[in-house]
Amino acid sequence: MKKVLILFFVFMAVILSAAPVQVISAITPDATVVSSGTVIRFTGKITMGDNVPENAKVVYEEFFNGIRTRNGDLAFDENISLEYQADEPGWYMVRLSIISQDNKPLMVGNQYISGGRGVMIDPQNIQISYPRPADFDEFWNSRRALLDTVPVRELERRQIDYRGDFADRVVVYDVKVDCAGSKPVSGILTMPKDAAERSLPAIVHFQGAGVHSATPTAHYALGAISFMINANGNENLREKAYYDALRNGELRNYMQKDKHDREKFHFHDMFLRVMRALDYVKSLPQWNGRILVVSGGSQGGAQAIVAAAMDPQVTLMIAEVPAMCDHYGYLMTPRRRQGWPWLYYDNRNPAVIETASYYDMVNFASRISCESFITAGMTDMICSPVGVVCVFNAIPGANKRLLIHPTGDHVGPQRDAVFRRTWVNRMFAHFKE
Repeated sequence: MKKVLILFFVFMAVILSAAPVQVISAITPDATVVSSGTVIRFTGKITMGDNVPENAKVVYEEFFNGIRTRNGDLAFDENISLEYQADEPGWYMVRLSIISQDNKPLMVGNQYISGGRGVMIDPQNIQISYPRPADFDEFWNSRRALLDTVPVRELERRQIDYRGDFADRVVVYDVKVDCAGSKPVSGILTMPKDAAERSLPAIVHFQGAGVHSATPTAHYALGAISFMINANGNENLREKAYYDALRNGELRNYMQKDKHDREKFHFHDMFLRVMRALDYVKSLPQWNGRILVVSGGSQGGAQAIVAAAMDPQVTLMIAEVPAMCDHYGYLMTPRRRQGWPWLYYDNRNPAVIETASYYDMVNFASRISCESFITAGMTDMICSPVGVVCVFNAIPGANKRLLIHPTGDHVGPQRDAVFRRTWVNRMFAHFKE
């Protein structure tokens, strides 16, 4: 018994000594939205924890509208207290990070350590940074007309031997659909087995940035047609080498390709595929003709906004931390952080500036008429929340909700199940309407 007890205490000592590094932060007032004139107080620290490299140090950075205003070094477990007078609409955030002595991001264990908290100040008064082109609607209506010259038809439908969750209840297909532009729509269609005609709502999912396969979405397909499209029109369910070759070749830095020309820019054909994906789902005999949901995060959030803007039959839009918002923020005085893909910083090429205006979600938003959910993370430096709020403000009417994650970085709002519950519950309720 004594040996067992000794082993037990040694085991417990190992557990207790394995203290994780933590980012601890708070903002007063404890809110995600405050009014101008509010004094904001931030406190925070990073605890030492275990497995911290010897050359590690802690830094703090304070930002307004994504532009750094103050920064400095801290010791581990040292509290930082900052006070900020909120005198104008915008986004205030403080971030704590672990970096190396030569100021490079540093991994602790297998992850980078960074976190903090932010708040929006009078978000309803945040204005767009650049006027909407006078011919914006004319241009995109012409793209819709171009698409309409190509019939909606399947080029390929291949049933997949799906063995994942709910495999006994759904059927999964890899499909290609004819489309204008350089590539067809390529996606994974998942739906209940033996669904009757006109019996199902539909949801179309759009992918975030990167080069990868679309995947089955069986959880959604228990009571709906669920279609995830490949953002770049590539083949699905291929070997890793196929996607690596695209990532390092044809699609290397795709988000910047031909950004000087509104008809050649990479997202031109991507947005044609967005519209055609909806055409295709609506052509399926199982669609009930009433409920059509679009959803995506980051780059997928931008595609969801385009879908809702370009198709009046969309009934619910969910855009999580959407990309491509407020491209002109960096050109403003004072500057504010623009959203991914950061089309320019010091490059003020007039052709790029013109092209960007036709691919800014702020300008698509004014065409949206359906119920909408948009999310933002208050420490997101990839899809700046100040631009996301501009998009939200541009959606007409009151049938919309902005959900703000106070500590969320770019992936936080997309992975926080509790935070996502509001729109997830609404979506499944909408399926039954």
